[in-house]
Amino acid sequence: MSQNDLDLIKGKMIADYAKEKIKMGIWSEVDALDLAKETFSTMLKKGVDTDNQYLYNLNDEKGENIAFVWLGKAGAEVFVYNLSFYQKENNNQYEKEFLDLIEEKVKELGGNKISYHMFGYQNDAIEILENNGYIVTDVTLSKKI
Repeated sequence: MSQNDLDLIKGKMIADYAKEKIKMGIWSEVDALDLAKETFSTMLKKGVDTDNQYLYNLNDEKGENIAFVWLGKAGAEVFVYNLSFYQKENNNQYEKEFLDLIEEKVKELGGNKISYHMFGYQNDAIEILENNGYIVTDVTLSKKI
C-alpha cells in the first residue's frame, strides 16, 4: 500500500476504531475520536514506512482494491490490526481468499503465528476465523459498576 492509499483510508480506520471502542463502552463519545487518532499516530509513526507494520491492499481478479489489511509483526507473531472491506457486499465473497492471502503474507514476513483481536459482539467474524483453523486463546469479560 502506498502512503497516498493509507492517507485515503486512515480517516475511516480511525473513525471505525473509535466507534468500536464506544460500542463496547471502553471510551466515551467525547474522547473516542481523539484517543483513536492518538493510537494510530503512535502505532503508525512513519505511516507505511513504520517498522514492523505492514499495510496491504487486497484486490479482486480485476485488480480493483476491495479490502485492506494492516499487519503488525512482533517476533514470529503477526497481529491483524485491521481487515476491512471497502464495500460490505464483498465480505462473504472474498473472506476465505483473503484469509489465505494474509497467511501467505505472514509466512513471507517470517511469521509462524497469526493473531486477531475481536470485540465481544463480533460473533460472525469469530465463527469465520474458527472455521478457518483459528482457536480462541483469550477472553476478557467486563462489567461496569
